[in-house]
Amino acid sequence: MFGNDFGDMLMKISGSCPKCGTTISFEEGASLAKKSGIKDNVVMCKKCHSVFTIEMSMHELSFTADVTKKYAR
Repeated sequence: MFGNDFGDMLMKISGSCPKCGTTISFEEGASLAKKSGIKDNVVMCKKCHSVFTIEMSMHELSFTADVTKKYAR
């Protein structure tokens, strides 16, 4: 696995939203956060719109902190 294959694999790593249980892939969650005007490195849940800081490993997306209040409108 080299170059783009590795990057593609990381983009598809996912985890379950700690608030509602919806599956969030890194790519989808980060994209939704950016579309919502958030410039920080976080992910957003498509269902409940909670925002989380994360840690990634080769196989798992871990949610480290709920930072939703920081981005409340």
